Amino acid sequence: MKLTELEPRWLDRNVKGEPCGVSFLCPHCRTQRLGVFWDAQAFHDWDGDGVVDEGEIVIVADKVWVKTGADFESLTLTPSIDVSASGHWHGHITNGDIK
Repeated sequence: MKLTELEPRWLDRNVKGEPCGVSFLCPHCRTQRLGVFWDAQAFHDWDGDGVVDEGEIVIVADKVWVKTGADFESLTLTPSIDVSASGHWHGHITNGDIK
C-alpha cells in the first residue's frame, strides 16, 4: 500500500516553513488519522506524551522520527510507528510504502 492512498497531510510548519510531521489514515482501520513528528522542537512543544488522542488525529508523541524524502511518494520514517496499544497500526513507512 502507498502512503498516498491514506490521505496524508503535513503537520504544522516550523520556523523555516517546512513540515514538522505528517498525519495519515490508519492503514488498519482507515478511519482514524495518525500523526507523527520528525522536528524535535515541534515534539518538545507538544503537550502530551505517548499516544495522544486529539480528536481528529491520534498523535504518536513518544519519540521523534528520522525523516528522509521530500514528498509523500518518497517519505521514509524510522523507527517503526506503533499505535497498536490503541488498536491501530504498527508498521513502517519506507519510500512512500506502508509496510
